[in-house]
Amino acid sequence: MIGQLVRRLRAEPRLAAAVAAVIVIVLVAAGVGVARSSEDEPRPSRVHGVAEGPFETPRRGPDTVPELPDLPDGCGVSKRTAKALVPLNRYEDPDDCVWLSQSGASGHKKVLTVKVDQLDTSRNMPATSAYDTAFGTLSPPAERVDGLGEQAISRFSSVAKGGRGEYVFTARGRYYAIVYEGYEQGRPISKEVALAGARRAAIDVARKLGLPAKPTPHKKDDPQGPSPLHQVPQACRLVSAETLGKVVRDGVNIEPWKEEPLLAGFRDVHVTSCRWKADKTVDSKTQSADLTVEVASVSDYWPGAGYRAASHGYAGLQRRSRGVLKEFRPLGGLGEQAFGGHMHDFGHVGFRVRNVVVLITYKVAPLPTGEDDVAGAYTVALDVARRLQR
Repeated sequence: MIGQLVRRLRAEPRLAAAVAAVIVIVLVAAGVGVARSSEDEPRPSRVHGVAEGPFETPRRGPDTVPELPDLPDGCGVSKRTAKALVPLNRYEDPDDCVWLSQSGASGHKKVLTVKVDQLDTSRNMPATSAYDTAFGTLSPPAERVDGLGEQAISRFSSVAKGGRGEYVFTARGRYYAIVYEGYEQGRPISKEVALAGARRAAIDVARKLGLPAKPTPHKKDDPQGPSPLHQVPQACRLVSAETLGKVVRDGVNIEPWKEEPLLAGFRDVHVTSCRWKADKTVDSKTQSADLTVEVASVSDYWPGAGYRAASHGYAGLQRRSRGVLKEFRPLGGLGEQAFGGHMHDFGHVGFRVRNVVVLITYKVAPLPTGEDDVAGAYTVALDVARRLQR
């Protein structure tokens, strides 16, 4: 009988359609499910990842802080200068950059020292490598000098039994302190002798580095660069919600890392930092993102001081970062100076806008390479730079 029905359905299309309709009704009445379009099915709400981007591709820029050469043997001081200032010295090229000339019989002692990036707090040496930072608080005060390195000061003081002359100059984030001190026939060397000796050695050192080496007394303040940014927002307010959603979605504020702040020791510097962290399970896999933004601004305590101090502070930050970051490179599109790289699974991007220095660190896991972290940090940096320059 079934065979006869099948033959009739093939021969009579209208009958086939009617039978099909009856079968559907019977199946529905019997509780048998009928396939539906996937669009009609309720979908589970999507669990977003902590860093879905899109991330901006870091753009390369000019290297605004080229490396300085290392000081050669003799720490940059010529043998002729060393012979004139410390005649009884036994070592022509001391490894520690200290020359000593001493004779107990004649009451003679003279010492010449060259220091690079060293802080001698016990002797109240300049605490930063920018003359416009802390030198105004020194006692006796320092005098600003033109034509030596990028920025320079000189100072005379009395120490123990001797007189002490200092010339300090800065260059590309480093500072060089040249000190000449001692006594002759039991009496401290004079201010003129001490400063003349330090000046002569400082000229030698600056020349070896290829820097300006014709020191003259400072004439007048010459403001450099654009006007400073005033009322710089707190770090937490410099990243938009949209950008946070790209790099640390649903992140919460936590305590920043306990580290030395940007531009530590600089005069009239204001530093804020903000950290966001997100942890989430997506498709049975744990994702995490960690973002820190640190912002340091220096006020204009004299015309152009903020711009120059921030420029010097940024130069030091880039110089140190060049030595420790992997895939270090200068970046473009971020203020006036910028760099990027990665270290310890964190991407680092630093940049300067006028008198403000910003450092951003970012990490997202799991990701295949540190370059993703750098791209994330760069994405945040673009947002911060735009907000600073509004």
